[in-house]
Amino acid sequence: MTQFPRARPTATPRKPRAPRLVRTHVLVTSGQTDYAGVPICHECGNLASHAVHDLTVSTEAMEIDRRQMGETE
Repeated sequence: MTQFPRARPTATPRKPRAPRLVRTHVLVTSGQTDYAGVPICHECGNLASHAVHDLTVSTEAMEIDRRQMGETE
């Protein structure tokens, strides 16, 4: 055993964390609802009130997107 105790590490300030990213998407319903009648997303399986569905897109934009993908004429 030595005469002096071990040196303790010095306290350094914590690095700030980056904000947590939530990937959002548009709610895509397939007609399924839960017991309360809230629609369920076909893409992720979460309810319509979930934070993932914060992205809002107009219905006209969805129709244009479907045309570009070749789903409608």
